[in-house]
Amino acid sequence: MKNSFKKDCEVRLDSYKKIISSLEEDNKELLGKVRGIEKEREQLKEKLKDKLGFIDDLKRQNSDIRKKFDDSLKLVESLQVRYENLVGSSMAFEEKTRELYRANQLLQENIIKLLPES
Repeated sequence: MKNSFKKDCEVRLDSYKKIISSLEEDNKELLGKVRGIEKEREQLKEKLKDKLGFIDDLKRQNSDIRKKFDDSLKLVESLQVRYENLVGSSMAFEEKTRELYRANQLLQENIIKLLPES
């Protein structure tokens, strides 16, 4: 009976060794998968970081372009006002020039009338 108990314990021990060995293999497999997943996760984090950096650059560029566009609109409005002022001044100048021309003609006519006829 002593032999039988010892034999039974050895059989169980062998069975436990096989189970432990199987669990160790499963553990190695799972550890490999976990490492693969962690590596993939790190790669995805790096890609995401690159994409976020790219998006930040685009936001900055968009902001710069928006500012330049707004500045350009202000410049166009300013130039439009200056142009309209110049047109107004030009028209006023032209009107004054006509008035002076008419006054000069009248003056010449009056001078001719005042000159003695020879």
